[in-house]
Amino acid sequence: MTTPTVSLHFTVQQGATFRQTFKRFQVPSEAVVRNGTLVYKATGQAVPEADKVPVDYSGCSARMQLRRDIGHADVLLTFSTEPQTEQGRITLGADGAVELYLSHAQTSAITWSDAVGQMEVTFANGDVERHFEIALCVDPEGTRGD
Repeated sequence: MTTPTVSLHFTVQQGATFRQTFKRFQVPSEAVVRNGTLVYKATGQAVPEADKVPVDYSGCSARMQLRRDIGHADVLLTFSTEPQTEQGRITLGADGAVELYLSHAQTSAITWSDAVGQMEVTFANGDVERHFEIALCVDPEGTRGD
């Protein structure tokens, strides 16, 4: 089975809780996402639900560093399955579910307008795979405490 390369784009509303949940599937041949639909690359036909096998993230960990662009040295924000207070949280599920989370205090502290990162998953056997490229843009907060 193969897994498609997936690029996701989300908007973070500064000052509001950010929570995005999505799922990762394996399919029997190469597939891509086109116009929000998973299709087989060779035929362009939509992948039927019966062909989608959820990735089992049991026992896995994940991390992602957001930067202005992938080659930039400065890390703007880190997400992890084992986050520190200032980091975003990644939660992984046995059903292929991935959740990204930032508290309202964390989104309020954002000083950048957009960033990109690559989420790497470490499996129980030690294998590391890049599963997502994620771009975040920030919708600035208009209601502030000043």
